[in-house]
Amino acid sequence: MRATKALISGFVVQTKYGMTPVSLHLPINRAAIGAHRAAWVYQSCRSVARKFDPQFHVQGDYVGHKHVGWTFTVKDHLTAMRLRICYDAIMAGRPLPLPSP
Repeated sequence: MRATKALISGFVVQTKYGMTPVSLHLPINRAAIGAHRAAWVYQSCRSVARKFDPQFHVQGDYVGHKHVGWTFTVKDHLTAMRLRICYDAIMAGRPLPLPSP
């Protein structure tokens, strides 16, 4: 049975965007990649999500009492795809594919 614990960093409201929010599960797990790297990956994903969608929402995913990852809820499929691409780059050790300011 899967349970979630909410960590609030903004709420995606369906009526605000006029579309259904999209949930994206990212398997950021301390047991798999180490505590320091997991914290760095999580913070990087949060900052990327905040850049793409300031009103994103994040929840911790648990199976039993074991943490298995995070679910990011963003405004649309394009934002979810961009977040997933950035997550893959972070996990592979590549620089983030973000446009420079």
